[in-house]
Amino acid sequence: MFNQKPPMAEDLQELVLNLPREKDLDGTNSLYLFKGAWVSAYVLRAVDSFQRHFIAKDTDIIVASMPKSGTTWLKALTFSVAKRHIYDPTESP
Repeated sequence: MFNQKPPMAEDLQELVLNLPREKDLDGTNSLYLFKGAWVSAYVLRAVDSFQRHFIAKDTDIIVASMPKSGTTWLKALTFSVAKRHIYDPTESP
């Protein structure tokens, strides 16, 4: 019941059918070569959803990092750079 995957849009199904496909290391799931990276169908759904629904604004800042690679530090640096005009260097949070 909880493991059911949402259905793919028809154009996404067509894309998946045309991508190179291999099995993952344990042979249980399919991976698809999408824009130079091997990804699961779940990732393809997420990318498709993002591309369909995300509308960027001029004020948006997108920060991406791998888990356990200094994400908190990166967010703090991003905040400091983006808001440096508001705070004095001695008062920066």
